[in-house]
Amino acid sequence: MKQDIIDRLYNNLLIVENGCWEWQRGKIGMGYGHISYRGNKLLTHRLMWELHNGTIPYKMCICHHCDNPPCCNPDHLYLGTYKDNNIDTVIKGHHINGHAKLTENDVREIRRLLSIKLYTQQQIADMFNISKPVINHINCGRNWTGVI
Repeated sequence: MKQDIIDRLYNNLLIVENGCWEWQRGKIGMGYGHISYRGNKLLTHRLMWELHNGTIPYKMCICHHCDNPPCCNPDHLYLGTYKDNNIDTVIKGHHINGHAKLTENDVREIRRLLSIKLYTQQQIADMFNISKPVINHINCGRNWTGVI
């Protein structure tokens, strides 16, 4: 990993009372920190994991013990499967009807916004404080199929 990105990562963290190292710059839906590097947006908690533990295995997530999305403290992060991450999300109460932070009315509004084509999927995701893939899954009919 290049020293310039390591320096930017460490220089933009705030250590808070609970021991979290909170990213203070750009954030994406759900509050996860990101840093731009060579034209790519990298998630700061994943970057920190790789810095301290090596490459993240294929199809694995970096989860938070602290339940604080901008936290990059490697002691607060753990490697898990997508299933582990989903179970953790449900246990911590971040899912409503099995889908993170959305109500049926939210899904109807997302579909309406998608249909008028005035906003990008990322802009809609930002409006609802969720990730773009969630919008894409709604748009493609992979999620919330029972909501009309």
